[in-house]
Amino acid sequence: MMWSARFCQQFSTILRPQHLASTLSAKGSQRQAMGLLLLSLFFLACATRTSTAQAQPSQQAPLILNIQGDLWAWAGPGTKLQRRTNWGYNKAPVVSPDGKQIAYKSTAQVAVDAIRRVGGYGGGDLPANIWVLDVATNNAVRVADQPKDASLMNPNRPDKYIVRSDPTWAGDGTLVVWTELGQDVAAQPQGAYTLVIYDLASNLARRIDLKLPPQYGVPAAPQVAGSAAYLAVRSTVFATDAKGSATGLDSLLIYDTQGALISTAQIGLLTEFTWIKYQGKDYVAVVSIGSPDTPADPHWLLVEPRSGRVSEMPGIPELYNPAAPDSLGLVPRSLGTAPDWQIVAPGKPLAQLGTIDDVYAISSVLTISPDGQQFAYVKDGAAYIYSAGQAVKVGATEVSALAWGPMAWRVREKVG
Repeated sequence: MMWSARFCQQFSTILRPQHLASTLSAKGSQRQAMGLLLLSLFFLACATRTSTAQAQPSQQAPLILNIQGDLWAWAGPGTKLQRRTNWGYNKAPVVSPDGKQIAYKSTAQVAVDAIRRVGGYGGGDLPANIWVLDVATNNAVRVADQPKDASLMNPNRPDKYIVRSDPTWAGDGTLVVWTELGQDVAAQPQGAYTLVIYDLASNLARRIDLKLPPQYGVPAAPQVAGSAAYLAVRSTVFATDAKGSATGLDSLLIYDTQGALISTAQIGLLTEFTWIKYQGKDYVAVVSIGSPDTPADPHWLLVEPRSGRVSEMPGIPELYNPAAPDSLGLVPRSLGTAPDWQIVAPGKPLAQLGTIDDVYAISSVLTISPDGQQFAYVKDGAAYIYSAGQAVKVGATEVSALAWGPMAWRVREKVG
């Protein structure tokens, strides 16, 4: 039988041994022995329950850092960094909604070999694979690889490889999503854009032909962001401004998690986007700088996914931990050349954090702990932990990205 610690504490104040023993003594030796035996068992069970509760170690997941292209884990004060990967070409880790897994993009072997062979690459994003790592066991599974006959900058074979976007999580947290630009010069010189929805439960991938027109800029896989019910894919097409200069016009293609196209939102000039909660519903938060002919200061927009309707955001985004929604949060009070971050603490006025090592608000160098009581950020290449009003440096340098607990965004209508 199990009793809670609170029950044991309350009940023990009533059934004190000396009181029960004196009561039982008047009832006969046999009944007295039985009562004392039950009493002893009760206090033994409660003592075991209480000591076990006090001895439980913290189950908080470690902070994951990308240091010079590899993932490292930091478990807390007094612990050393533990290396999790040994490749040197891994990108930013993205934590799953339950905080138990990390998805990340990794430059493929065919690209590393090509760069070592010729000394550089100027053709856009590099061929990459997608991995999913279990935080507790450190088991990593490659869920997307290159073709067996992949080739890059090989004088004896035409290029054939796959460029991939950073991964994102979607659905119930078992879907890992990314986009691909497949290059097969011999068969399809212009390349093909694909949306991939990978189900970790079944180890099956659903592939959707995006049918995108030629994209503006260097060759790359389109950005994608996932939510519980939707996926948003960025498309940037060629255009010209009023002066005849080439530019790109942005739109967001909204899909459901089965890959069906729901709506398209015309944005103009977009710098970043992510999913956000507003009045309990999912929207896409967008930073826009206007249009080629009417440029504007960076400002936040909301895209309603079912209709594609675009409106001004009634407030600013707040980064928070959805598993601890009433704990610490962070808001970018201004955008400009880099966001000016401020700290949201329950019952306290906003506190100043300032700038960090990123010019974007939707950042891979800012993350909140699983319990929502701390957050980590990168400043001048070093990682810091903010807790109880103080920032402490973690023993690491050349940090390029962080992941810790699950994170989400919500519209903060009242600022101050």
